[in-house]
Amino acid sequence: MDPIKYIFEKPALTGRVARWQMILTEYDIQYTSQKAIKGSVLSDYLAQQPIDDYQPMKFEFPDEDISRKLVSWVLIFGTSTGATPFSLVYGMEAVLPVEVQIPSLRVLMDVKLQEAEWVRTRYEELSLIEEKRLAAICHGQLYQQRMKRAFDKKVRPRVYHVGDMVLKRILPPQNDRRGKWTPNYEGPFVVKKVFSGGALLLTTMDGEDFPSPVNADAVKKYFV
Repeated sequence: MDPIKYIFEKPALTGRVARWQMILTEYDIQYTSQKAIKGSVLSDYLAQQPIDDYQPMKFEFPDEDISRKLVSWVLIFGTSTGATPFSLVYGMEAVLPVEVQIPSLRVLMDVKLQEAEWVRTRYEELSLIEEKRLAAICHGQLYQQRMKRAFDKKVRPRVYHVGDMVLKRILPPQNDRRGKWTPNYEGPFVVKKVFSGGALLLTTMDGEDFPSPVNADAVKKYFV
């Protein structure tokens, strides 16, 4: 028996369905699917806390100094600067609300200052903000140099000469029924020519040339 057909054939049941439909339409019931939301904790939180906002998005920002402040925020991306983001933007450290409720030494010192002296101190901090940013840039550059030196210590350069026998990595990896026992290299091959950019021209043991050069990082020496 078809239940939909049975309901609509009975006038009494049809009236009840219509009444429930009118009652339910009074409420704005929204369903938010979360199947396609992946990636970060922020997206998961926003998906669990939907907010109705039917106003159009505004792309005009009242702050005209945003481009100047973005430069300061870019300095802190992906490295250590030795300074807080707030100080690089505003020239002073942020004051937490708890420091106001329970006055810290820094807050007490600012309260004791006269207004004119506080303005002068604040002006000096703003005038030195460029020096703070330069110091942050230098700090980041020194950090990157230390990381480069640490990485270069582990690098073992490979030097190839004409006539060397090498193994070539199989690229792209092939699907093989042997699974993890599938070999990663093939060969051996003979180096016919070495280019200055790190490319090699290989030949087979029978003297057949490869159609294109091979990068040096895709081969390794073969020892008999």
